[in-house]
Amino acid sequence: MSFPFRFIRTHRNEFVWTDDRMYRIEFVNPKIQPHDEYALLSKDNPVMYFYYDFTLYTKSDGKWDKFAYVMTYDFPAIYRLLDCIHEVISLPVKKGTQCIEMEHGKEYIRTTDATMWIAEDYYRIDRHYITQNKSEWYNLTVGVGDRALLINGLDRSDILALKECAKKFIKFAYEITNKRVMSYINDAKISFCIEYDRLWQKELSKSDENFNSVPTGRNSSMFMIGDEIWMTMYFPEGSTLSEEIPNGKLIDMNSYSITVQSDYDSDDITVIKIDHLLNIFHQINDDIPCLQYNANQIAEDFYRALPDNFKKNFADTPDDKLVWQYGEILRDRYHMYRPEHGFLDNYNASQDDKHCSQREIILDEVCMNIVKRIKEIQAGQI
Repeated sequence: MSFPFRFIRTHRNEFVWTDDRMYRIEFVNPKIQPHDEYALLSKDNPVMYFYYDFTLYTKSDGKWDKFAYVMTYDFPAIYRLLDCIHEVISLPVKKGTQCIEMEHGKEYIRTTDATMWIAEDYYRIDRHYITQNKSEWYNLTVGVGDRALLINGLDRSDILALKECAKKFIKFAYEITNKRVMSYINDAKISFCIEYDRLWQKELSKSDENFNSVPTGRNSSMFMIGDEIWMTMYFPEGSTLSEEIPNGKLIDMNSYSITVQSDYDSDDITVIKIDHLLNIFHQINDDIPCLQYNANQIAEDFYRALPDNFKKNFADTPDDKLVWQYGEILRDRYHMYRPEHGFLDNYNASQDDKHCSQREIILDEVCMNIVKRIKEIQAGQI
């Protein structure tokens, strides 16, 4: 009795090839890293790394047992598997094949395999064709490293089902990769704004399984003219790739764009629309003065950097609310995690748990002292 193989996609996005009786191949958890991680996959932005989990099962006493497993990392063979299937099925049966003379005809055997430099997931397909009765069958060797199985007597439909499984898994991997990229781009479009001659980056929170984000109500970063930055931008008009400015300085901004001068060339000036920004970071090196600031010095510098409109309600706002509102900006602008400040000298990572970070508690206390000091500075100026 024949038990044909079929392709199944489960509700957990497991891509499965199985006969339901003895063998099961499963592809799950795809992750693609494009050459440009901020651009959609395309011929201009191909796959650099393709990671996924491959599992081969056999059935015993009615239960599936894991026979071989690998989490691919360097040389996944799934692309080559599609090529193998195309070659073994599409090429002329007598061209470039092994021929065995038989008493009543000839047997032609075509072999293709997906061997890579390192044995991660492995596939070999043999096509057997008998000239006498024009019959054919396929054998599949599949496994991981030295753990492999030989599955004999497959029909063409079985092999095509394996092709469908691999092809749709790759398509799914592309879809979720591009979905992640578009989510990043869409997040960036609602992340940045310019108010009071400052570039603000809003803190976002993921709100659903489709990666949609919403602002939390506070800002996570603040940039002003003169800041040294590292940034990435994209150009939707006529370009599919992103561009990076690794060493730049903000020299101008208006309500819809910023102007950046390259540190490498003072004549290299770029104007970037706000909705073309993907990310921006404060440039950091061992020589920047703010790494040596204590809490009081940070308070004095930050008070000078804040727009006047933001200072108006400082005195009447509770300290804990101010820490929530400005804590992320302080951490980011002054690199408060860096050891030069000494804020985390007593931090012990073993005290952290999944619900509470001791490091963040310590930095919140530092931010609380900064807020109190700002209120003192403000009171002294009134």
